[in-house]
Amino acid sequence: MGDRRVLLVTGSRALRHAPAQRWAIARLLEQFAWLMESEDPLLIHGGCVESPDAWSSWIATQLDVRQRIYYASGKLAVWQGSGEATWRRWAEGAPPSPLDRNRYMIETVARKLQGLPLRVLALRAPWATTHGTEHTVTVARRAGLDVVEIVCPPECGPTEGR
Repeated sequence: MGDRRVLLVTGSRALRHAPAQRWAIARLLEQFAWLMESEDPLLIHGGCVESPDAWSSWIATQLDVRQRIYYASGKLAVWQGSGEATWRRWAEGAPPSPLDRNRYMIETVARKLQGLPLRVLALRAPWATTHGTEHTVTVARRAGLDVVEIVCPPECGPTEGR
C-alpha cells in the first residue's frame, strides 16, 4: 500500500437522473478502489449537491476518508475522516463564481500536492447545458494533472425530448 493518494472529483449536475446517477456512482466506486489502496487517502471536491461531488462525499464518509471541500460560497471544509470538520475561507469578499472555485481548487491542488499520486475524475453528461466539468478538465490538464474523463452514455440521460 502506498502512503497517500488523492482523488479530486468533478462532475455534471445533469447526472442527477436516476440511471445516470447509478452510472456515476459505479464510476466513483471504481476510482475509490484505486484511492483506498493508500494508507492516507484524500478526497477533494467542490461540494455541489445532487452531483458526483455529493455522491463521492457520501462514499468517503462511509469509508472514513478525509475530505477537502471547496464550496462555491468561498468556504473550505476540511474533514478528518469521522472527526469534526474545520472551516475556513478560500476566497474573501463576495462569493466567487463556480468556475473561479474550480480554477482555484485545481491550481491549489496542483501546487500543494505536487508529486503525490493524484487523479482528477471528471464525470460528464453529454446532455448537460452548462459546461463546468469541461472547464475544470481544461484547467486540470493545463496544470499537468492526471485526468480520467468519462462520459455518461446518452441512454442514461433524461427521456424528455427523445
